[in-house]
Amino acid sequence: LRASMGQSYRFASMAERFAATQAGSLKIFPNAAVRPETGWSAEIGLRQGYRWKQWKGYADAALFWTEYDDMIEFTFGLYLPPVYDPNNTAQYLGFSAVNITNARISGVELSTGGEGVLFGLPVKLLAGYTFINPVNKDYIRQPTDTVGYEDKLKYRFQHTVKLNADISIRRFDVGATWRYNSFMLNIDPVFGLFITGVDRYRAIHNKGFSLLDTRVSFRVTSQQRLSFVVKNTLNKEYMYFPGNMGAPRSFNVQYQLTF
Repeated sequence: LRASMGQSYRFASMAERFAATQAGSLKIFPNAAVRPETGWSAEIGLRQGYRWKQWKGYADAALFWTEYDDMIEFTFGLYLPPVYDPNNTAQYLGFSAVNITNARISGVELSTGGEGVLFGLPVKLLAGYTFINPVNKDYIRQPTDTVGYEDKLKYRFQHTVKLNADISIRRFDVGATWRYNSFMLNIDPVFGLFITGVDRYRAIHNKGFSLLDTRVSFRVTSQQRLSFVVKNTLNKEYMYFPGNMGAPRSFNVQYQLTF
């Protein structure tokens, strides 16, 4: 049984304070006046080991709660410099790091890991699930709100799952990793105006996405290993962030020498 609690503050990063850049029609403006964010976090958890026949491992559960004051996030808006052209203010529309809100992120994390024998072969398993409830505590619901989660913090996956399995066959190790991220509930609506297709993509892919990575390795000697890894094995189309498509299937060969 464990418990912890702590307080902290975070200064804005160099990019959040001073970055001035552009990607297509999206602009990032600096904000040297952004204030540090402060907050506290607490966690209580329980880990239990187990042994059953030829299997041994652990199960772990944890509850966490984090409060933020003056939380820093990139937010879309009109960021006018001290001197500007009043006839061309559209060029100052974009994103900047600002202290948006007081916020709360609470949730639960479950995980288990173990190793044993399956069909006479050594097997290692690892699984985890995380649920978060990211809330903007200062959000005031508007009459135009329709989807019901406008008070959620933006760009976050509420549910994540990860499964990992490895099996050894003589000098070969074969493994797979499966990951799932739920639908990103809340984003800046402006993405639909600046990037063609974002709204349509989110309407179609509103159940989240999963990715499968597979691998096989050969132990050449006790110090040498040759591996072949396939990322995004099923070649899924996915989007971690609005307008930023994830990588397609890729093949990787790796040689490892330990000395």
